[in-house]
Amino acid sequence: MNKIVPYIKYVKELQFDCKPKSMQLNVINRCASKCVFCKKWKWNLPDMPKERIESLLIEFNDIGVETVLFSGGDPLLIKDDVWDIILKNQGKLSYGMLTAGNVHFKRWDEIVPAFKWIRFSVDALDANIYKSIRGVVLNKFLMENLKAVSLRITNENQCRLNFVDLKGVNETEKQKIENLAKELKISFKCHDVHTFTELGSTWNAEVKKCIVPLLYAIIECDGYVHSCCIIMDENNEYDKVRNDLSLGNIFEYNKFLDLWFSEKAQIQKKKLMDAQLDYCKKWCLPRYYEVNHEYHKLKDGGIFL
Repeated sequence: MNKIVPYIKYVKELQFDCKPKSMQLNVINRCASKCVFCKKWKWNLPDMPKERIESLLIEFNDIGVETVLFSGGDPLLIKDDVWDIILKNQGKLSYGMLTAGNVHFKRWDEIVPAFKWIRFSVDALDANIYKSIRGVVLNKFLMENLKAVSLRITNENQCRLNFVDLKGVNETEKQKIENLAKELKISFKCHDVHTFTELGSTWNAEVKKCIVPLLYAIIECDGYVHSCCIIMDENNEYDKVRNDLSLGNIFEYNKFLDLWFSEKAQIQKKKLMDAQLDYCKKWCLPRYYEVNHEYHKLKDGGIFL
């Protein structure tokens, strides 16, 4: 959750009437991968209507949202007319993208200058290991996209290869992918699957609040708004997703802020902030360790209602 940490500067403003600073827009559920650790590619949901995407981006600009992360599904499968809307309505928003990068994409000339960062999830370069993780054949498009982006970025941190260290599966691939990042002059980050456990073991027992629900939300293409991908159980079968723990559905409101400040959303945010859910007790403290630890180092008491 490093993307939340910069918003610690708003710590003195964190009340129920504060507005979000970072949003994740999953405007598309389609994906070219069939990852063994994810069932989201089975959901078969329609894309978010382009008119609603446009109205959300306009409102995000108006209410002071700073960053918008496009994920999914895979953003590279977004239709051209929707990309036109996204680019036209960027305004003051900083854009980011998470992609597997394994599809043909031809709009990098426009996308790269508009995006503060682009992250490629690359867990293997060996064809057999890649297929065992992603469930599909490693094709030429991944390398084509990486090279296209690397030629257009202004600094190495604008593009990054994300590698998840899956014990017993892809350890031999880490050095290959790190070397590829160096060759392309882009950044590299290894996500150790044990990181959350290790962070949890160092958790300060006095840290009892989670600030993420006041700063951040995920909007799925079906309209449901969630504070946390762990709580929503986003990698599960669609009928097992915890939409009952969402803040609500944007298609039931004219404006995002109408949902954000609704009675249901306020009750849910309070539960999440106080770690009242079993999910929170098991996962949220280590998952959001960094941002909440920074908050508690800086807070001046009486921040929360």
